[in-house]
Amino acid sequence: MRPSVVFPVALLLCSCAQPGEQAGAPKSDSAAAADSALTAVASAKKETKGNKAREGTTKAALSERSGASSQDSTGPAKANASRPVDTRCGIKGNPVLTTTGVGSLAIGRSVDVVKGSCRVIRDVMELTGQGTLENVLTLVIGGDIYRATVTNGLISRITVRTPRAGTRDGLRIGTPLSRVAAMKGVKLAEGEDGLYLLPPTHCGLSFRFSIQSRWPTGRPWTIPELVRRHGTRPVDRIFVTRCVQSA
Repeated sequence: MRPSVVFPVALLLCSCAQPGEQAGAPKSDSAAAADSALTAVASAKKETKGNKAREGTTKAALSERSGASSQDSTGPAKANASRPVDTRCGIKGNPVLTTTGVGSLAIGRSVDVVKGSCRVIRDVMELTGQGTLENVLTLVIGGDIYRATVTNGLISRITVRTPRAGTRDGLRIGTPLSRVAAMKGVKLAEGEDGLYLLPPTHCGLSFRFSIQSRWPTGRPWTIPELVRRHGTRPVDRIFVTRCVQSA
């Protein structure tokens, strides 16, 4: 009886051992598969890092090229924008009043030329004392205000009210009447707003004084009477017009 019992037990032990050994085989295969998967992941990560590094380098190069190109294209534009525009109206130093005007502001010059070199702050139509409209420019030259009347696109009259602009012999705003009246051949001209002296040596220039154009009785002035009664009156405005020589 004992041998028959031992034999099945041995058989049972053998059959139990075989599944154990067979279960161990897959464990080895799983480790290999796991190692392979880890290697693949590590390789993929390395490749991704390499791609990102190359992509970063490419973007940096493109950005550098773009920045350089932008600087090259905007450099001249910035230089031109920062370059100051000369609005001195062709005047260097103190303005000299000539028989045609001041600097680039001259009788007979086109409005476009004047605006190209002078600072024009106003360009409007104004109503005159005679009820007509005039095109008048207001300019700033060296901090002083000048006014210019335009006719057919050309400067036809210039009004000077600053003492800074003077003739080469010193006639300017503030000059006394006696000095202007002492000039050879000076003439009188009556105006609605005052009295004018016109020296032939400064053809085209009219020197205005705040004096009644005639005596209260209606009699015109003479030069000696003006000097005697109003010799200290200063020039308060100078007009520049086209010089017209009398026959």
